[in-house]
Amino acid sequence: MDNIQTALIIKELCKKQKVTISRMLLDTSIRKGLIYDMEKRDLTPSAEVLEKIADYFDCSVDYLLGRVDTPNGTYSITGDNNVQINGNKGNNFTINSGEQPKKENRQNNITENFIKVFETLDFTDQVEAMKFVTDMTKK
Repeated sequence: MDNIQTALIIKELCKKQKVTISRMLLDTSIRKGLIYDMEKRDLTPSAEVLEKIADYFDCSVDYLLGRVDTPNGTYSITGDNNVQINGNKGNNFTINSGEQPKKENRQNNITENFIKVFETLDFTDQVEAMKFVTDMTKK
């Protein structure tokens, strides 16, 4: 884990949200010296601390760690039974639940693309996407 990079991402989120680092740390009950220690002492914050910060900024822990390039992967469900998944690494993919693949290769490509995008979502979005896919396969 690159603690300096994570500290910079947290500082950038504070700037974007127009909140001081001190305010964010106070609001999350995290000790004041965290960012300094991450930058200067290479301190690795606990999972609990990263989770508090991610919740505060409504982003994923993966985003704080610099593993993905957008705060949250998203998906949307359209009225025509399509699922549009917007992955964190710019991977976008549409699934039509009513679509029947004409070839086995097409099914393999759809599955591979879905897995690539699915892996970029944070846990909460993965759960929601799986709930939707499960519901659509029952219809």
